Amino acid sequence: MALDQKLRDGLQRETAHVDPLVERGLQTALRRGRRHVLARRAAAVGSVIGIGALLLLTGPRFLEALRSSDAIQPGGSTSPSAPSSIDGLWQTGVVTRADEARALRDAGFSSADVRFFMREQGAQRTDRYLISFDGSSFDTAGAPDGARPSEIDKGTFSIEGTLLTFRYGSGGGHTRFRIHVQGDRMRLTLLQDTQPDYHGHPTEIPVIGIYTVTPFLRQG
Repeated sequence: MALDQKLRDGLQRETAHVDPLVERGLQTALRRGRRHVLARRAAAVGSVIGIGALLLLTGPRFLEALRSSDAIQPGGSTSPSAPSSIDGLWQTGVVTRADEARALRDAGFSSADVRFFMREQGAQRTDRYLISFDGSSFDTAGAPDGARPSEIDKGTFSIEGTLLTFRYGSGGGHTRFRIHVQGDRMRLTLLQDTQPDYHGHPTEIPVIGIYTVTPFLRQG
């Protein structure tokens, strides 16, 4: 037999009989490998289930937080803001009698109350209102139908957060507003008025008609 044939036959016989110890070692290694694979798969499945449960519990809050953080606030916040200073002159645009009457009716006042306000203001069609703040003093004036402004109210004021309070002197009571300033625009919402009734009518009537119908714009 040729030498190369003898070598091939010898190699085949050797490889056909694996040492039992080696075979057991191989089987053990394979079993361990399968256990490790199964353990890794179980851990991965458990992680997926855990993440899914967490998303079910917190998903709505998480998505809401994302929406809130991504929201763009146009032109600054629209919530009531505490102004750093309101010193200076503020003036409304032209306010029509229909605007004032609508505001009073929306506040629950009767037609008789509305007629009283119109009569007291003296204007036939329109008004324009001005407020001057200086330190702790304020003056309010009205310009009916384009006439020169004439004084309406005066006294002192204070601001605490978003609360603006007008005080009218000894025994005159006070008026408290919610103030919302955004840029050069100021809107007042009546919260409380403690002034005595005026000619048998609540003083809230002129307060609403003068101060709350339309925003005031900063001048200069």
